[in-house]
Amino acid sequence: MGEAIAAIGVPQVRRSRASWPDALIVGVCRLPVPAWLFYLLLAGPPLAYSYWIWTAGAIPGSALRVPVVILFGAQLAYPLAGAHWLDAAAARAFARFRPLLPLGADTAALERELRSVPPAGAWIAMAVFAVVFMATVGSADTERQFTQLGLSFASVRIPMTVYFVVLGAIWGPFVYRAFHQLRVIGRLHAMAVGVDPLRPAAAHAFSGFTMRLAILLAAYGYAWFGIDPSVQSQSAVTIAFDLGYIALAIAVFALPLWGMHRRLATEREAMLEAANMRFEAATAELHVRVDEMDLSDADALNKTIASLVAERDVLHHTPTWPWQAATLNTFLTALAAPIVLFFVTRALERLL
Repeated sequence: MGEAIAAIGVPQVRRSRASWPDALIVGVCRLPVPAWLFYLLLAGPPLAYSYWIWTAGAIPGSALRVPVVILFGAQLAYPLAGAHWLDAAAARAFARFRPLLPLGADTAALERELRSVPPAGAWIAMAVFAVVFMATVGSADTERQFTQLGLSFASVRIPMTVYFVVLGAIWGPFVYRAFHQLRVIGRLHAMAVGVDPLRPAAAHAFSGFTMRLAILLAAYGYAWFGIDPSVQSQSAVTIAFDLGYIALAIAVFALPLWGMHRRLATEREAMLEAANMRFEAATAELHVRVDEMDLSDADALNKTIASLVAERDVLHHTPTWPWQAATLNTFLTALAAPIVLFFVTRALERLL
């Protein structure tokens, strides 16, 4: 991830007024240190703050303190680093997709729209998520989970409220930016010209982006569940969130690509229709020759028909899903591996 972030360099095209997430990415790209190092250092103060929060009410020697503190601190820098990583992926995907844009399209403006968000929208998302996250602090489910983890929730209510407000303020623009990018991808797919199922490289361009975003979201949900599955699985809210993360990851990966799938399927049907018409014409010509007992060029006609049959077979087996098999396999592995590991671990616990 660090190499992917560092490879993008300073973005060339941005809005005249950048939102603060966009300005942060540009600023980090201009630093004399690798981007991954900046985000690693950025996680330092939140880690210290989360450690203070949890030691304020934790039972000494709690085995869960270290992983919980790490996650509480890292999840503040996580969306910022994730947005930077996705910006690099969006730039690479747009470069591969560019051949499908119509002549005369303002590619600079389209790339700018893909890789930036309106400042007002980022601020609104920041405020909305801050309020929503703050509201979760006072829920009975949150207090019960603190008790199960050996913590006195009353002793950390105020610092946790501050923490959740900051957390929501950071995650809000990340979520808004990500879904803005997915919406733009849908528009770009609708604009595409010259879509060819037999030359699908450009049509597959954005599948890598949606896969990365889906994995980022799923990994966040899995991380919290993995701290202590026995506690997390007792919370209906937590289970709903974890199932929601899985469903959201699948939707984020597949739904933005649905429009391109339909484009590829339509083009394949048109190519099949043309091949069928040629096959029909060739077989009709063969029937005429047979009726007239004119077999002078039967071998050439037979080869023509065989070639048309081969073409139809190739088209029938040409996939129309806008991703490579390796991309789909990576996504499914990332999504399924933690689930399989969880059930295997539980089964071994019962056996041993």
